Amino acid sequence: MTPRPPASIHAWEVLADARVLAVAATAGADDPLLALLRRCGFAAVRHTARGAEALAQLDADTDVILLDTVLADMDAAEFCERLASRPQPPPVLLMLPAAAARGARPVLPEGVADVLPRPLREVELAMRVSVAARLRRERRERHRREIELQAAAQERSRLRGLLLRREGRDTLTGLYSRRRFEQALEAAVLAVGAGAAPIGLLVLNLDRFRHLRSALGQRGAERLLHEVAALLRAQAGADGLAAQLEGDEFAMLLHGCTPAQTFERAEALRQAIAQLALDAGGEDWSVSASIGVAAVDAQAGAEGSLARAQRAAYVARLRGGNMVHRYRADDRELADQRAHAHCSALLRQALASNGFQLVFQPVVRIADLAVDHYEALVRLVGEHGELLPPGEFIAVAERTGLIHDIDRWVIGAAIDFLQRISSVRSQLALNINLSGRAFQDDRLLPFICRKLDETGVRAERITFEITETAAIANVEATREMVAQLRQLGCRFALDDFGAGFASYSYLKELRVDVLKIDGTFIRNLADDPMDQVLVRSMVDIARALGKQTVAEFVGDQRTLELLGHYGVDYAQGFYVGRPSSALLPRRLRLTRN
Repeated sequence: MTPRPPASIHAWEVLADARVLAVAATAGADDPLLALLRRCGFAAVRHTARGAEALAQLDADTDVILLDTVLADMDAAEFCERLASRPQPPPVLLMLPAAAARGARPVLPEGVADVLPRPLREVELAMRVSVAARLRRERRERHRREIELQAAAQERSRLRGLLLRREGRDTLTGLYSRRRFEQALEAAVLAVGAGAAPIGLLVLNLDRFRHLRSALGQRGAERLLHEVAALLRAQAGADGLAAQLEGDEFAMLLHGCTPAQTFERAEALRQAIAQLALDAGGEDWSVSASIGVAAVDAQAGAEGSLARAQRAAYVARLRGGNMVHRYRADDRELADQRAHAHCSALLRQALASNGFQLVFQPVVRIADLAVDHYEALVRLVGEHGELLPPGEFIAVAERTGLIHDIDRWVIGAAIDFLQRISSVRSQLALNINLSGRAFQDDRLLPFICRKLDETGVRAERITFEITETAAIANVEATREMVAQLRQLGCRFALDDFGAGFASYSYLKELRVDVLKIDGTFIRNLADDPMDQVLVRSMVDIARALGKQTVAEFVGDQRTLELLGHYGVDYAQGFYVGRPSSALLPRRLRLTRN
């Protein structure tokens, strides 16, 4: 016999097919709760006295859980905690004693949707269970529809992407893809070669796009690309073709446009992009672009024409960005770029094939002209066997990140040299220059330690040199590296001392052993009273601090004698010895010049 709802409520108000799970300590065949639910009109009722069994019976179709405060194996709080870990759990109606339900609102476990006071009343039970079950089913239906809508949206996006790809368009911006653009450019080259009207070509790069992407986030960056793409389409018009080559690099073909007309349209595009304003976390970000302009050239071909526009955009970016630049073969920046690429390739080859060489310049003790120190200087072996000084390749090495490999090569070669010469010049010491980026290399210190262990060279035979400019660029890192190298037993020299405005103040920060007085104070020392005053002051400071001094760029006997008179410890320069692969005798013999 089908249960009938209470006579006091309408039959349509009771959700008779609601699936109810009753979890009560009194569960059993003669459970009054089960009988009451059936009298309310609910036919699909399961019941148990144990929380674990109830959780095992739980399925996606369960509409409502009626829960006692205390079960045979756990309390209501533990049951609700376990239930919360299930995906989309059904609502819980907690049955409380009447006194607890009427008093101050109790702290309810998570997941409890309503409270039913005991003893349960038939009408109230029927209504609350029905309402909770309807809400549960509405939520399930809404969730199902959301999933269907998401699936439909994904399918529409997939189909749109498929259509765009078939048309050769980028799926994000709707612009033509690189492949489609290159095909159009090939056709343009053929047309120009056959005598058609001129065709303009431009390449656009967004300035500081990495920073913009970090500030705007992924969605904000995509929105920016959409807006730029819309401006490109508008500027291309019916006679042009706009494409997204890669990331923030765009390109456009303009049929029938002379170089001057292409430049004008590129400038209009630049101004339109500059009007874009984006908000990132309450902060306004301006947008700008570097645009390169070139003409489609039949002789240069498609690849060459595109490369010209890209190089022009590169020059625009080097000159500060937010500008249009027309390609010129004699642009200084392009010549620098070619030289940079050539030098970079040469450096990589040298690192792979031991294409560097050390030369040694003597550092002479002024008091007795003893030669027991040399500065190891690196040279790059050129394509024709010539030795290139650091000034011709260090800047490129720093920009390409190869400087760390070169630092380690120089140190390794210098220590190997000390090992080879130990049998005849066991007291000879080397000064080794560290680049300004050396302190950024976490592998440098372990490399030095390993090299000293492998060769057995005493650390005190090595003095590392760092320029004052590089040292003060990161005082904290310099201080830490100096301390670690001195702990090994190595010495440290501050090169180009006096060249900076704060030279003396940094002597307090850095525990160096030697000050190398900058050559600008030494070149004209014999004839410049101001240089003489400054050099004497540097020597006095060094002596007071217990540091040795070396004078660089010593060019004549008069200068050497003055330095000895001032108390400078060592001299270095062409007068006492030029850089060479050969070493001098242990004591120098000089002739007056």
